[in-house]
Amino acid sequence: RSEPLLGEPLFLTYNERLLEVAKEGVTTLLSSHHRFVAERNQKEPLERIDHFFQPFQKFLFDLLPQSEKKHFDQDKYISFHRFKQLYQGTNSLETKGNSSLHLPQARRYSPETCWHVIRSFIKGYGLQGHMTPEDYQEEVPRKEHTISLEKFQGIYDTIWERWYKRITKEQGYWDDQDLIAKVLELKCYRPNYTAIFCDEAQDFTRLELQVIMRLSIFSQYHLGYQPLQSLPFAFAGDPFQTLNPTGFHWSSVQAIFDAEVITALDPADQLKLAINFQTLTFNY
Repeated sequence: RSEPLLGEPLFLTYNERLLEVAKEGVTTLLSSHHRFVAERNQKEPLERIDHFFQPFQKFLFDLLPQSEKKHFDQDKYISFHRFKQLYQGTNSLETKGNSSLHLPQARRYSPETCWHVIRSFIKGYGLQGHMTPEDYQEEVPRKEHTISLEKFQGIYDTIWERWYKRITKEQGYWDDQDLIAKVLELKCYRPNYTAIFCDEAQDFTRLELQVIMRLSIFSQYHLGYQPLQSLPFAFAGDPFQTLNPTGFHWSSVQAIFDAEVITALDPADQLKLAINFQTLTFNY
C-alpha cells in the first residue's frame, strides 16, 4: 500500500561551517522558490528547519545515554589535527606518561597514512574487535586494499599497538570511531529519518555508513520485489579534501556503500540498486 512515511529529513556533516551554509541555502529555497511559496500560505511563518541539520559528532553524542556521555569528554577528543601534532611531537596530552610518539617507525610512515589505516581499517571497519593484519589480508576485498599488507603490518605492530592504542584504550582519549562504535554497540539510535543527506562524505568509514543506514526509516522495512527507483540517501564529497594519502576513489566508496547499506536493505539483490554517481561541475 502507498502510505506516507512518518519521519524527518536529516543533513549530517562533520564540518559545521558547511552545515550553516547548507541550512541558509535551504532556508532561501523554502522562502523564495515559486514551488514552495505556492504551497505555503503567505501569512504562515516559515517552518523552522534547524533541527534537520546536525553536526555528525554532536548528533551521535546526543544519542548516547547520560551514563555513557562522561566517557566522551571533549577535552579528550583526538581529531586528525591533534593526532598529527602528537605524531610529530608538537603537542602532548595530559597523561601520566609521554603521549607524543617516540618510535623510529614514525619516520617511515606519514601521520596521514597511519590515521587512514587506524580509522578506516583497524577501528572503523567493523564492531568485531580491532582489525588485525590477518583480517586485512583475508576479510577486506582486494579492491579495498589501499596500502600493502606489509605497510599495514608495520603500522599495526608499532604506531597502533605501541602508541595510539594505549592512548585511546588505557588513558581515556577517544576519536570519532570510538563514538560511532559505542552508538552501534548500545543500539541507541532510532530509524526516524526519511531522507538522509551527508556532506564531506569522502572519508566515511564502514562504521559511519552502518549508523547512517540504521538511522533510515527504510531499515525497518522489507522492500520486497517492487521496482524502486531510488533510496533517499545523498552523499557529497570532495576528492581533493580526502585524508586518504593514496587518493580518493568513488569505486571504493561504492563498494563500502554496497556492503553496508544496499546489502542490508536488499540482501537478495532483487532491486538492483546502485549509487548514481554525478560529478558536480558548478560551484556555488
